[in-house]
Amino acid sequence: MELLTRTINIINRCTNLYRDTQLDDTGLPGCQVAYILRVCRQPGQTQDELAQGLHVHKSSVARKLAALEANGWITRTPCSQDRRALRVYPTPKAEEALPRLHRMLKDWSDYLTASLTQEEAHTLIALLNRVADRAETWASERSQD
Repeated sequence: MELLTRTINIINRCTNLYRDTQLDDTGLPGCQVAYILRVCRQPGQTQDELAQGLHVHKSSVARKLAALEANGWITRTPCSQDRRALRVYPTPKAEEALPRLHRMLKDWSDYLTASLTQEEAHTLIALLNRVADRAETWASERSQD
């Protein structure tokens, strides 16, 4: 199964390179696209919720959000229920970029699956979703320990 993770890692690295190239004029690094998408989809979530949703370490989220905030992509405000927690909101800059991000992701998916039939592409996505669900189950069980 090493081949599975190797293949997924290659696709992920190439995806980030593609995003970097496509977003060069925006100053948004490809590795931060997922943060913008998630914050725009669920404005007001806490940094902890964002870390859980993206399956990344809290310290990584804090660093990425600090960079996004410094570059005008998001804002962070203290949570009224817990002053130590920060709620994350997209800025108009992030919201304006959203259609471009969605179009870019669709174009990349279309490129990656161009050599597949429509049925093969659907099967691939279904299988990858099952694998992702299994990975999320493991992560969820670990976080409860």
